[in-house]
Amino acid sequence: MSVSRILYLPIEEAVRDLDARILLALRAVDAGWQVVFGQQWLLVRNLRAMPAGVIYFKGANRIQSSWMQEATRTGNLVIACDEEATVLARPDILKRNVNDEALQLVHAFFAQGRHQRDVLSQLYPQFASKIRMSGSTRFDLLRPQYLQPRLERAKALKEQYGDFILINTNFGYANSNWGSPEDFEKILENVGIADFSREEDRQMVKDRYDFEKSTMDAFMSLIPRLAERFPDQSFVIRPHPAEDSAIWEELINDKVKNAHAIFEGSVIDWILASKLLIQNSCTTGIEAAFMKCPCVSYAIGDHPFLDVYTSNRVSNIIFDENTLIDVVDQVCKGNPEKVAQYFLKGGDFAEYFHLEDKRLACDVLFEQIVEIVSGRLDESGRWEKRDGYLESYPRQKWQVNKFDKSLGQMVKDVSRIADGNKFAHPGEMRLENVADSLFLLTRPD
Repeated sequence: MSVSRILYLPIEEAVRDLDARILLALRAVDAGWQVVFGQQWLLVRNLRAMPAGVIYFKGANRIQSSWMQEATRTGNLVIACDEEATVLARPDILKRNVNDEALQLVHAFFAQGRHQRDVLSQLYPQFASKIRMSGSTRFDLLRPQYLQPRLERAKALKEQYGDFILINTNFGYANSNWGSPEDFEKILENVGIADFSREEDRQMVKDRYDFEKSTMDAFMSLIPRLAERFPDQSFVIRPHPAEDSAIWEELINDKVKNAHAIFEGSVIDWILASKLLIQNSCTTGIEAAFMKCPCVSYAIGDHPFLDVYTSNRVSNIIFDENTLIDVVDQVCKGNPEKVAQYFLKGGDFAEYFHLEDKRLACDVLFEQIVEIVSGRLDESGRWEKRDGYLESYPRQKWQVNKFDKSLGQMVKDVSRIADGNKFAHPGEMRLENVADSLFLLTRPD
């Protein structure tokens, strides 16, 4: 099987995944590849009408496994990672995220660190040779050269909302934007995370819901009390993308005078602008730790689901409200060092995330892609639209909300990431809109 020097990057969630995929795209274009990236639904449907290349899936669940079958049928070489596993640590939950058939179809599965690699290799010994460690390109973007352009945005947020404390929520089951908890459970079953005919799976799902609901209730009662206890302190509540933000807006906006519930822009900008991040079981806690931004984990007590999440395994979790208030008090007084023992630290995550001082994760990943395609490249192949190519495809509102970009918006996004790296300068690249929220990045001929 030969493939063209084309990298396909289907993306589900622009807010979470786009910047990291742009970074990988820039690395590939710098090496002479063409890259097609954008909304995953249209990209996958167009595989039969585009030349075969390398396609990098952001997960390996049951739905993505079906897409991998289509990619394989159309001659593409399939690789994958598990972006959803960034915050996950417990082996039984990591296993649920990965479909056996997907591991059969991929040429390589890229783990974010030693822990994930070792767990999956032990659970799937027959596929151990496919499981490689690359790190996460999302964490490349937390390095100083990429954060510099964000400082202006962080400064603007401070000017608008004051010297605020950020509270990030992560309750996509108890407060799902998919609808009711039952609607979310259907998704868990569809992607292969839960089989409700099994008692073990029903208990796991129940544990997750109970954990999220009790923690969410605690956050809902905590926020007004914090705002009342610190009336001169501004608080910003940022709901998780998977949540129904209206719940938080109704609770807080126009009711708590020094608090605002807002979901907009990149969470990285908000973390950089904040004086303290309060979260529970969220990727943002890990991101804050790597950026050396003060961050604490708050939980209401021990729970069977607590150790599922990476941040809960390495941090000194705050379990009572009085301790949290003491931490907030010291931070507000300008004495964060007095409560630093509660802050998450980047070095604590070494087992979970592979990081190299002199190489980006996107370098490690791309070098392995080149190794995988060695001897299989059709050097004459160029990207083109073929018979049956779709310029658009009807999407539901939730899909549009996840990824909807114009060419002008994408030019700004690519330029912002390109400014911080050693790869191709924007002036040395050509960006084209090749379908609805689908783009081609190349070097000019």
